[in-house]
Amino acid sequence: MDKLIVVGNGFDIFHGLPTAYINFKDFFLKLKKKPKVLYEKYITVESIDAEDLKKLHFLESLEKYIETDTLWCNFEHALGKLEEEELKNYALEHLVSYSNEEFKDSDNHRY
Repeated sequence: MDKLIVVGNGFDIFHGLPTAYINFKDFFLKLKKKPKVLYEKYITVESIDAEDLKKLHFLESLEKYIETDTLWCNFEHALGKLEEEELKNYALEHLVSYSNEEFKDSDNHRY
């Protein structure tokens, strides 16, 4: 057989493949170095690999603007529920103002 035809959504799940968004989250968070957790919530920065820290920050950002339960059960639907104004305000906090002396041409791309 040289062709595979997939009809409908859920083919992968039906066949037991770990392809749900929660599986992606689990795969994404396989850390190189197990972080030291304090008070069941806080991770000490020096106890974690730099790449792993980027992953955790990315996940934290996603979960800040999208309800966690919705995010990992229906990703596309969850993206439609982003708090647009809150996200814009957050982004503005991290953008360099045009009037700032430290503004560089490359900062234009961030806008």
